[in-house]
Amino acid sequence: YMKMSQAVGELCRDLIRDSAIRASVHWRAKDPESVQRKIKKKYKDELNSEDAAFSRINDFAGVRILTYVEGDREAVVDMIKDGFSPAPGFEQIDVDRKGINGNESFYRAIHCQVGVPEERLIGTYENLRGISCEIQVCSMLAHVWNELEHDLTYKPKTGEVSAQERELLKVLGNQTLAGDGVI
Repeated sequence: YMKMSQAVGELCRDLIRDSAIRASVHWRAKDPESVQRKIKKKYKDELNSEDAAFSRINDFAGVRILTYVEGDREAVVDMIKDGFSPAPGFEQIDVDRKGINGNESFYRAIHCQVGVPEERLIGTYENLRGISCEIQVCSMLAHVWNELEHDLTYKPKTGEVSAQERELLKVLGNQTLAGDGVI
């Protein structure tokens, strides 16, 4: 999965470099401890085998593209659709637009589940056939909020977030949303 995330990340970097879009590209493979925590927390009743885990969890390999400008996200998604193959088992690239949906979360990103294009699955990349990678596209400001919210409320390491802290996160969410509008 490290090889998959690196291959997809480098291809994303090439796509971005060939465009007029300013963005930063990062990648990672999910570490085994994180996978175990995810299964225990989110899927403990659903997943009873390794095969079930590998078919249900789709972010073992992940790439994040951070655009300078919020409005560039859709153009990046179009590049992803043109530059990648659908994930194994899909007819087209699965695109999930995550945005503000009334639950006081300001998480904003577009998730695309992709496979490496067939013509690139040669030599050292042959063993990437049959696996997928999740590409997340968000603005840099949204990324800051997404990471804070992720570490404080989605996967807290220091206990529950207080009502005051939740209110401050909401304020920051509104400010990052406004900041993206200004940029």
